Amino acid sequence: MKPLTRKKYLKIDPPGNGDIIGDKERILKALQPEFGEVGFSYDLLKTIYPFCRESNWEMTITLLKNEKAWVIVRLEAGDCSDRHYGIAVDLGSTMVAMEMVDLNTGQIIDQRSVLNHQIKYGDDILSRIFMPMESGAFTRN
Repeated sequence: MKPLTRKKYLKIDPPGNGDIIGDKERILKALQPEFGEVGFSYDLLKTIYPFCRESNWEMTITLLKNEKAWVIVRLEAGDCSDRHYGIAVDLGSTMVAMEMVDLNTGQIIDQRSVLNHQIKYGDDILSRIFMPMESGAFTRN
């Protein structure tokens, strides 16, 4: 399984003794060997300074893979890398199915499905598409 997000626990050295590298740069430097070029959202950039100190420089970073690179989307204090979950949704023509997945192991934690209520408009997708046109719901001016 190749999820679009990854969690990485980091314990980085705090500044001191002439080490004046910024907090953002410390985090990016620690992530670079595994993730290459990493981006930050502006909202997260505003929280880095107090967060690093409050978390005692131990943090879990959640990264999202976009078209070009990894982007940091969440910071958590301590090691939370063992708790990484996702939801898979299948919007089928007769059923809507969902699964909660442990993204670290690929194990399905829970699953639910319900009848797709659009079925009252037809058993197949084409019937549902043409039903509004046949009923006069769409008119041309």
